[in-house]
Amino acid sequence: HRAARDAGAAVHGPAVVGDGEVASVELVLPFSLISAFRGYTISLMRFITTWLFVLLFVSCVQAETGFLDRSVKLKGKEYRYQVYVPLEFTKAKKWPVILSLHGNGRQGNDGIQGTGNEMGNAIRANRPAYPAIVVFPQAQTGTRWFDAEMEDLVMAELDRTVDEFSGDPARLYLTGFSMGAIG
Repeated sequence: HRAARDAGAAVHGPAVVGDGEVASVELVLPFSLISAFRGYTISLMRFITTWLFVLLFVSCVQAETGFLDRSVKLKGKEYRYQVYVPLEFTKAKKWPVILSLHGNGRQGNDGIQGTGNEMGNAIRANRPAYPAIVVFPQAQTGTRWFDAEMEDLVMAELDRTVDEFSGDPARLYLTGFSMGAIG
């Protein structure tokens, strides 16, 4: 009995026998069984860890889509703008890029008002019809698109978007409304 205990692990505890009598029970488990259980536990932990890593990796690899907030720094000042990225976006493909210039009255610095134009509304109404990256710059309050500062801003935002979202330099398109149509 002692050799068995030395070759394994003993588990002690009370047990109920007969008519409610309590007796002491000693259960001896061989180390091979304990080792097998420990191996199973380690394998289970490795399995869980591996799947958590895979899920984390997949969630990190998935690209952001929809209307995304972006900013660019130009001459020490930060400018905010929006980029529309289609749901089926992948970096493995080169995408057409549309630059959409808003009309007068949407100037500001929130980066969002520029998406309230015809192009932004059309995308929201029917996203599958726009398999392209769309850049929505926002002119600053009191400026026009033809101002040199705004021209530099638009080009910086366009360049950054083409780089970040696999834009195809051979398929760059410009659209605008009102002030954006003459800018």
